[in-house]
Parts: sequence; structure tokens; C-alpha cells
Amino acid sequence: MKFTDQINWNLSDFFLSAIILLSFSLLANFIIQKIDNKNTRIFSLTIIIIFLILVWAELAVGIFGSVLAGS
Repeated sequence: MKFTDQINWNLSDFFLSAIILLSFSLLANFIIQKIDNKNTRIFSLTIIIIFLILVWAELAVGIFGSVLAGS
């Protein structure tokens, strides 16, 4: 928003992005601390990273056309 007028975020958008990033980081930290098996840990972290990317993309541009994206 500082460099271009094509981005129009309000306070709720920043709040939601902070909640999403905090949730996923806490979940990743929990997985790292609680899962001892290296392969299971890597698989679990990969799954939540993919899920984070999909949720972020859906909220950003609506790749699935769900209600979350405002479709």
C-alpha cells in the first residue's frame, strides 16, 4: 500500500493474516517439539506448509472460488 494503490488492505485483513501466520507457526512448533520420528515430522510439516499456501492463495486470489475469497 506504500508503493502502489492496487493493494487495498484494511485493519481486518492485517489481523486475519497475523492470525493465520501465528496459527501455522504455533502448529509447526508443536509438531517439531512433539514428533520424534524424523520422517513423520518432515511429512507433517510439509502438509501444513502446503495447507498454508493453499489457504493464503485462496484468500488472496480465490483459486477455488469459495466463500472465504468473497466469491
